[in-house]
Amino acid sequence: MSWLSEAAALVNAILGHIPMMNKKYVHDSKLVEQLQQFQKQNADILAKYNELMKRMEDQDIDSSEDLQRFDRKEAYLFN
Repeated sequence: MSWLSEAAALVNAILGHIPMMNKKYVHDSKLVEQLQQFQKQNADILAKYNELMKRMEDQDIDSSEDLQRFDRKEAYLFN
């Protein structure tokens, strides 16, 4: 497994859908609403991250060296 795949798995574990076991004990509607907003933000961030990972995979970027090479190539095209 490449470091990129490991990083993706870690981010998915951190931002992924973690069951909210204590949610049934929360009675404050404002707190529940705030929690739902944070969950949506996390889902949006995760979707953006997954899109970035897909683009990197499509461009065969599997290491920081590959990313540096890609950046140099793109910078050269814009100069």
